[in-house]
Amino acid sequence: MGRWTIHTAGDVEHGPLIDHVASELSCTGLRTWPGHSADLALSDHSGVVCRLVPASPVGPDAGAMA
Repeated sequence: MGRWTIHTAGDVEHGPLIDHVASELSCTGLRTWPGHSADLALSDHSGVVCRLVPASPVGPDAGAMA
């Protein structure tokens, strides 16, 4: 898949999750929660939040040739 990374694939808490795909980004934090609370169904699947940041340095000199 080249540059594409699936951050929520595999064994994660409250998984398996629907795979969320991000391109050329790094996941620095993953948080999940169940789709239910006690006997109350909130959703038919678990929720997920992924903090995404650029995979490479960003700045005025990024990509500059020496």
